[in-house]
Amino acid sequence: MVRRGFPRGEYVVFLIRGSPDNDETARMERLVVSGWEDDASALLQALREHARLEVIAVGDQYASNLVRARAATKLSCFQHLRQMVIDVDFDALLLAAPERADDLATLATVRGADLLLLGDHLDAEAMQAAATASFRHGGALAVLRPMLRTAGLGFVSDLIDADPRWTPEVFTLELWDERPAAQILRDGVAAATRLLEHAPVEAIASIAGVDREEPTTIAVQLRGVDGSLATVTIYGETSRRMRLHAATSNGSIDLESVDGESRVMLSPRNGAAERSVLRDPDMLAFEAQRTARILDGEALDARFALREAAVLHAVEEAIATACPAPVGQSSMRSILRLLSGGVDDAALTVAQTSNEPQEARAPLHLIPSA
Repeated sequence: MVRRGFPRGEYVVFLIRGSPDNDETARMERLVVSGWEDDASALLQALREHARLEVIAVGDQYASNLVRARAATKLSCFQHLRQMVIDVDFDALLLAAPERADDLATLATVRGADLLLLGDHLDAEAMQAAATASFRHGGALAVLRPMLRTAGLGFVSDLIDADPRWTPEVFTLELWDERPAAQILRDGVAAATRLLEHAPVEAIASIAGVDREEPTTIAVQLRGVDGSLATVTIYGETSRRMRLHAATSNGSIDLESVDGESRVMLSPRNGAAERSVLRDPDMLAFEAQRTARILDGEALDARFALREAAVLHAVEEAIATACPAPVGQSSMRSILRLLSGGVDDAALTVAQTSNEPQEARAPLHLIPSA
């Protein structure tokens, strides 16, 4: 339901949402995962419970990640990513790493599979490749960004949809999180892109930290052709928090989210400030439920993915060159080459030493070393 305004004073909202997992007889969709992180289990469990997506195989180009993935999931694991996508029968592909995103997304969408993208793990090139494949060959496209599913940011988004006069013209967005700054930045750029009425035309960026290759602080400015300006500042390796201040033609918006609670203040130009307290939902469960709606036909992410990729590409260029970078057109890329084969087509199944019966173990598919 679209929330169109605040009553005066403070209140607490508890979000109670239905989910597609109420029907126990509904068929589970088969999900394969490309890219493994040790903290992925909670997200995959949420997708199973709320989007009826059952993981059946995991792929990662790094053998050490595969060993941990199989220990956590007991599933078939592939180091040869294309082999997994070609050999396994599945309904959806979760891209959680940028490696070979172009090939994998194309192969998956050609066979009719849906795409799920773990947004904070994909760079601009991988995001654009996946969005292009979905656009060309069809299928649903969901970009997962659990950090952005706070009640406060959702309220602001709904408010803008309901009354465009609250669209930010100048705003600052600050994000703190325990993840690396580069991952948080991808979520921050996506949030800024969706809050702006038009796509930015230029990006500038600065970084700080002991290691320039892995900065702990990143500051970005996105300038719009209409004069709008978004400033996004990222602080990595710290406790999670979000702060937004936006100036609009109708007044100002202030938002702060911390410890599962979002405090929002609307200050109309010709009225008294209105304050609200919103309780954040379980963000993994909420994101899984949102994914289920996208797989059922909601196309919001598909409309924004190419635009977000174009802005992120400009931000990456601005960071690398320390110079302003123009935002290119978020148009579909032409795929000018056939999918390559070569040594990747010769993966072996490696049996692991164990006391348990071999037939009871899921296979671990590794590429032989030179």
